[in-house]
Amino acid sequence: MTAISFVFGRCALFSCVAASILTACGGSQPAIRAPGAMPQTSTIAARAERGKSWMLPEAKGDDLLYASESIRNKVFILTYPRGKLVGTLTGFNMPFGDCVDSVGDVWIINQHPPEVIEYAHGGTTPIATLTTDAGPYACAIDLTTGNLAVTYDRGEISVFLNAQGPPTNYMASNFNFLQYGGYDPKGDFFAFGDYGTEFSGEGELAELPKGSKSIIPVLLNQHIYADEVQWDGKYLAIGGNGYPDQPVPVYQVNVSGSQATVVNTVELEDSHETRVRQQFWIQGNRIIQGFDHVRDLGIWRYPQGGSPASTIKHFAGHRIWGVVVSVAPSQTRTRK
Repeated sequence: MTAISFVFGRCALFSCVAASILTACGGSQPAIRAPGAMPQTSTIAARAERGKSWMLPEAKGDDLLYASESIRNKVFILTYPRGKLVGTLTGFNMPFGDCVDSVGDVWIINQHPPEVIEYAHGGTTPIATLTTDAGPYACAIDLTTGNLAVTYDRGEISVFLNAQGPPTNYMASNFNFLQYGGYDPKGDFFAFGDYGTEFSGEGELAELPKGSKSIIPVLLNQHIYADEVQWDGKYLAIGGNGYPDQPVPVYQVNVSGSQATVVNTVELEDSHETRVRQQFWIQGNRIIQGFDHVRDLGIWRYPQGGSPASTIKHFAGHRIWGVVVSVAPSQTRTRK
């Protein structure tokens, strides 16, 4: 295992973020090179604690990892896979999930006020803002249409056609809330949430089929605890929720009609005191998720799992919730 050491300022005790802080994005990007080592950059690290957004000029030419955290209300930008800090976005009030479109623009959920904010790849100034209903958790982009979906803490999905407002809202009957969601290649949207009358973390899939006006439940063949749904290139990957001191499972799921079958379970070895409940991101043959009490980011081989292939360590005093990789614009598709 390659340890990638990086320190953001002085260590601090974490305040616990409520378990309901959940957000999402979907749609994996093309595979890029394997993770490598990251040098110490304490001077740049100190800049991450400043209040103004900043970005190194050369960042726009790199593949970038965006990591949002909701304690100090920042989004860190690092080169991927090396993990060098190249920028910080500020001005948020509880940023949660992230998603990325076909040209590499990154959208970030903000809780207060409730909105989704768009940044160009490597940019520091918002280029668009979508106003949402209260309580947004996550966003996902349909790469077939450019539509943007937002999930909420009350079983609602908003869809912004071509990522423009106002949205069309859909209520998911019998779902208490919906968490991180994602689109499949056909343009069907899936999210995972509690199905029934009580919060348990054990739930079912909710599907908004392309062109449909209603959300339908998709019943799994086994009970699982999960937060995140993302298309991995072959299956729906469902997971992101693990028990203390146990591997975090990611389930590869095949969907047929209103039924879903778990065909494989990927186990991400981790070290944490409480359940892991935050977004993961599948980037080609790697999966990225919070690691070691969500203070670090782990990068695992996918779908092999096991121990992290590398880690981006010591986001001291921070707790990472949303992660997404934006491929450099020269490698992305042209906006239609």
